[in-house]
Amino acid sequence: MTELLVGTRKGLFVLEGEPGGPFEVSARAFAGDGGDSWTARGRGLPQEHAYLTILREAFDWLGEGDALELYFGATSGDVFGSGDAGASWSTVATRLPPVLSVAAG
Repeated sequence: MTELLVGTRKGLFVLEGEPGGPFEVSARAFAGDGGDSWTARGRGLPQEHAYLTILREAFDWLGEGDALELYFGATSGDVFGSGDAGASWSTVATRLPPVLSVAAG
């Protein structure tokens, strides 16, 4: 099992999987204070057997602070969104063709 730590401007994601195979998001965290402390952020996202591939252009955000809206799409055709800076998530759309890009606006 390989573990990847993926840092973004919006938080840290822990991915687990086998080399050459799909990786699964096993943990999500968010730092609102420059990284001094971290809080898990994944309520509402698939937790088990969620082998999602998200392309670089399939993520976007709108706003800032606690009202920050986050959106991402997966090649599975699912789109997820958060209206509270990633504290909770909901499914925005399902069964689309593979999502290549997302633009919030």
